Amino acid sequence: MLFFWIYDIDEAYAQDRVHQQLYWTRINLQSQIADKWQVNAELDNRRFMHPDKEQQIIFQTQALYTLRPGMLGGAGLSLSWVYTPTKTGTMVVPEIRPFQIFVITQPLSPRLLLQHRYRVDERFIHLHDGMRLTEGYRYNWRFAYQAQLSYPVAAVKPGSLLKVANDIMVNAGKNIASHFDQYRFYLGFEYPLTHRWATEAGYMHIYQQGRQNILVRDVLRLSIYGRFGGARYPR
Repeated sequence: MLFFWIYDIDEAYAQDRVHQQLYWTRINLQSQIADKWQVNAELDNRRFMHPDKEQQIIFQTQALYTLRPGMLGGAGLSLSWVYTPTKTGTMVVPEIRPFQIFVITQPLSPRLLLQHRYRVDERFIHLHDGMRLTEGYRYNWRFAYQAQLSYPVAAVKPGSLLKVANDIMVNAGKNIASHFDQYRFYLGFEYPLTHRWATEAGYMHIYQQGRQNILVRDVLRLSIYGRFGGARYPR
């Protein structure tokens, strides 16, 4: 998969680029339902800046199990609606996406944490003819890896975190145009509001394979986190 990704990203450099600006808002709720089990639900709204219009809505839920301290495994379901412009208006393309996830948190120092996240998506994307939805779905796999560094900034407030992350995503299967899907770089700052709620603001740069070109996206992201059950933010 790494070989195919390197080959395809080399091919992508030869394609035309389309620059876009977006803003994403999301709310993420986490509940600790048992000592080793937690359930998450997230709603993500993604919009273009100029003009201000919908690009994608994603809802996902997942259950995670603590395999041992610093190691989580789980599965979930993601539902996506992509707003695609057509000659006569906008077509909304649904996607059903079961996924499996594995997370390892590795302390590099008493304060610096490195988190590895591995995710496999089984993507069922509704078929369409460019104007309207048609019967059936096409299927492919997507493999994603994220490396994220987190550094606490106690001088601002206990529980505050500076985050830097890189994501690499690759496609697999018979119905794909390219093995390379996208690369993301993210820089964000998380700030706890109460012991239950926190907010995060950040910037994301995305380099993504489009239908006939490369999409270079600059994204401003605002997140709201809620933690319930045994999960709390330090005060």
